[in-house]
Amino acid sequence: MEWIVIHGSNLNTKLRVTRPGIRNHYSRIPLHLMVGYAKKKAIMFLSRIDDDEAVPATLGTVKDKIHDYVAQHDGLGARTSRPEHWHANTELLRQLRHDYFHFSAKIKLGHTPRIEHGERIRQVHRG
Repeated sequence: MEWIVIHGSNLNTKLRVTRPGIRNHYSRIPLHLMVGYAKKKAIMFLSRIDDDEAVPATLGTVKDKIHDYVAQHDGLGARTSRPEHWHANTELLRQLRHDYFHFSAKIKLGHTPRIEHGERIRQVHRG
């Protein structure tokens, strides 16, 4: 954006930036955490999440840090995690943001719920 301002481009035009290669593998870390808690409650799964949704080795350090953090706060009760615990702008976090996180360019809250005939419906995405 700084380049656009310096070079005098019209800021009223739409700017479209694409970043191919952003992967969704990071989302598998909380998935594994949730599955772990569900299994402790004797909830069975038809698929083999550990195999089908494996966390890549490149995220092993991140997965370990998150699991350690959750384990540390697990026994303390609800709401012991604080935003400042996650605000350090470390090299690891910068790399995660670049490789795995997608942020919408629109400055607004997320999508609105899908309502049909007065009832909320779920849209299933195959694939």
